[in-house]
Amino acid sequence: MTLFIFLICVTPFSAEKVEIIKEGDTRLIHLIKDVVIKNNNIEIKCMEAVLNETEGWVKLKDSVRIVEADGVVTAGNAIYYFKKRVGYLNNNVILKREKKVISADSLFYNGKDEFVKMYSSVVIEDEVNNLKAYGSKGYYNLKDDIGYLTDNPRLEVFREDTTPIIVTAKKFQIIADSNLFYGFDSVVARIDSITIYCDTFSYNLEKETGQMVNPLVSEKNNVLKGIRGRFWLSHKKISLFEVEEGWSRYYNKSGSKNVVEGERINITFKEGKARIIKVNGGPRGVLTLKEKTEDAGD
Repeated sequence: MTLFIFLICVTPFSAEKVEIIKEGDTRLIHLIKDVVIKNNNIEIKCMEAVLNETEGWVKLKDSVRIVEADGVVTAGNAIYYFKKRVGYLNNNVILKREKKVISADSLFYNGKDEFVKMYSSVVIEDEVNNLKAYGSKGYYNLKDDIGYLTDNPRLEVFREDTTPIIVTAKKFQIIADSNLFYGFDSVVARIDSITIYCDTFSYNLEKETGQMVNPLVSEKNNVLKGIRGRFWLSHKKISLFEVEEGWSRYYNKSGSKNVVEGERINITFKEGKARIIKVNGGPRGVLTLKEKTEDAGD
């Protein structure tokens, strides 16, 4: 039979078995099986708990579930402080809020200031923008909807009927409300047939446009670089790439090498592959023809 107890000025709870332990001025309540604890606007469920009503905290074990108005946190184990509204959770932690899912091996949760810190096997999933980011350490401001990942994280933007955009960097900033993300330091981005190396990378998930600092772009043997760059996608595939103060080396169908420079270089793509290159502003170039191999005969 489930017991439900409400102690005046303390925390209401229910469980199948309740043990009350007095240790000096401290009262501990051991709750066993189908535990439900309520405090203000928070509901906590688990299979076993030790509630310290004197100091206002609870240790939670097995199938932990903390429900607030804005979301749900689940974990294997946790300790939660009622007055501060903070919790330390570990063992397969998952936080769901609106269309955001954050998971990690362990997590510090601050319900009052609305932020979380994540540690080990961190994943941030934005279901609106079909984005997933992976890392070893992270921070997410739930109030402003801004997240950070450090320690060489990876980010993927999923696209229908084609491969995802994959970006790695030293650090990511995700601004969900603005549909933006930034990659900082040693950035590598793979989009369709091209690979981008740059210092800073930003991408607007709604407008499908990106910007880079000091980009170097490669596609097979073709190379394009500049001090700044921009690109545009159309129907989820890259359509145009532009760099300022650019330099490019590319090969035509016959195998001849072209080297061009200019204030602005544009490359137009078709079906995700480079098709047309245009150089504007003081264009300079060198064409090296491929040598033909003569048939020497027998």
